[in-house]
Amino acid sequence: MIFRLIKSLVLTGALLLFASNAQAASFVIEDIELKGLGRIEPGTVFTYLPIQVGDQYTDD
Repeated sequence: MIFRLIKSLVLTGALLLFASNAQAASFVIEDIELKGLGRIEPGTVFTYLPIQVGDQYTDD
């Protein structure tokens, strides 16, 4: 009974650890879409963005 509980806790912990690592994976920005701009030119917005197309993004 206790072995089964410990086994399920270890498996759950391993799955949570794997899920957190999968979320932290980086990716390359392929496209940036701007929606809802009224009076601001897209070039102005892109100037102020700290990222650009082709940059690698991580949660860090």
